[in-house]
Amino acid sequence: MDTFHKQIYEEFEITGDFSNVMTTDETLEAASDVEACDKDDADAAAEILGATDIQAQSIKVIVKSGTEIKSPYKITFKAVTSSGNKWELDVKMALKEI
Repeated sequence: MDTFHKQIYEEFEITGDFSNVMTTDETLEAASDVEACDKDDADAAAEILGATDIQAQSIKVIVKSGTEIKSPYKITFKAVTSSGNKWELDVKMALKEI
């Protein structure tokens, strides 16, 4: 699982790209979603996720705030495609105040 680092103040967009597992004409459905949990596996979506944008073959989401003691967070992109396939992509977000 890939890990990226950010400071608490930072807010920026990350992307879950599914193009490598999808056919050229396959697209993501509105049922696709992004979830997040903290290091104790508690739901953290409201705390660390902002606006989500579902595109043709990727999902973009804004990551925000969080706390160092609940880090690392696991962010899960869940894709549902026009062909009925379901894909999942996990990434860890580690917070570190420098």
